[in-house]
Amino acid sequence: MMTVGDQPRARDEAWRALTKMATIYRQSHLLYAALELQVFSRLSEDGAKAEQLAAEIGLDLLPATLLLNGLVGVGLLKKIEGRFYAEPSIQELLGAGEHSVVDQLLQHKAQNPAWLGMADILRGNAERPHESYESILFASDHMDGYLKMVRSVNAPDMAGFIDLVVAHLPRAANVLDLGGGHGEHAVLLLDRLPSAEVTLLDLPKAIEVCDRLQAKNPHRARLHLRSGDALLLSSRDEFDGIMTSDMMHSFDAEGKRRIIANCIKALRPGGILAISKFRRLRDADDTASTSMFALKVYLNSHGGYLESDEEVHEMLAEADLEGIESRRIGSDKTVIIARKPARASCAA
Repeated sequence: MMTVGDQPRARDEAWRALTKMATIYRQSHLLYAALELQVFSRLSEDGAKAEQLAAEIGLDLLPATLLLNGLVGVGLLKKIEGRFYAEPSIQELLGAGEHSVVDQLLQHKAQNPAWLGMADILRGNAERPHESYESILFASDHMDGYLKMVRSVNAPDMAGFIDLVVAHLPRAANVLDLGGGHGEHAVLLLDRLPSAEVTLLDLPKAIEVCDRLQAKNPHRARLHLRSGDALLLSSRDEFDGIMTSDMMHSFDAEGKRRIIANCIKALRPGGILAISKFRRLRDADDTASTSMFALKVYLNSHGGYLESDEEVHEMLAEADLEGIESRRIGSDKTVIIARKPARASCAA
């Protein structure tokens, strides 16, 4: 139990924690400024003095020095005998090479207006965008970087997802990867099922990127790329299985139901629908990462929201799918699998 003497100490600790939370944006914007000014692209293995970098960037010495010292302070640069250096791993990611993540990181800055206006958006006093943040990206020139970031985020859970899908499919399956983006789920399934064929359907920009990313994959001949929209999927009895990962949250409830109905029509009798999603349980507290992701989806979309696992179950049951089961993969993902009845027709 806290004593009277403990209260000032606890209050001081709470104040420090709140101040840290309220000012963490300074580090983010320091990073954004350094990326926009191409600081890391201008550094060599020999480092550089502030005067040299200021001249190359086009800044006066004082603001350049403040920027560089700030980067030292947050651990992105080192300063040795008046010269500034970046660790090779940082240089590789924040420079201009093939492993650069600059574009992906600057996409977070593009979301700032929605976060800064969160109170008005939650009150309903500010209009939400008519397209989800992902939809905007899918039509932009930032698609390549975005899909590489998504691939990195998906990587820890890919094998677990595909293991579950493979366990429910025949060896010569014809599978649809709906909204498959980077194509890694598709080629992993093709590696596991040597007689299978996979059609990956996504928006045009995503298909262009996937074609480049998977051009040299040994399974490319069995990977069929198709431009399209999940809401407009019109296939009939074509696939033994349909899998989708981290896509449903971009749509409102009507859109989610419409996608499920489209998938059912596209499945052959007895085919499976496998949905991988961020875990969210109706009667449990969200993790920190899930709660932040759910807010991001809400703020950056028009009607999109992170549905609960139970809601997906209910939608699949309403559509008369059978054998609905959930499996937990990784720390924050759920895979929900259901089967189209072998004979009886499902709800449209």
